[in-house]
Amino acid sequence: MGTRATTASGPASDIRALDDPEFFRYWSTLRQRIALSGKTVPNDLKSEYAAVAAEYRRRVDDDQDS
Repeated sequence: MGTRATTASGPASDIRALDDPEFFRYWSTLRQRIALSGKTVPNDLKSEYAAVAAEYRRRVDDDQDS
C-alpha cells in the first residue's frame, strides 16, 4: 500500500504524503476500525479520525481553489 499514515503513532502530516487512492483506503480502514471498536471508541481513534477529516477538507479546499 505504500506510505502508511498513523496519527496515533506519528505526525498527522504523514497523511499529506498519501496520494488520493492511498488516502481513501486509509480513511476506509480507519472507519472500519472505529466501527469494530464497539460502543466506546478509543480516544486515539477519535483523534486520528479528526486528523483524517481535516486533511480531507484541506484537499477539497485545495481542489476548489484550482
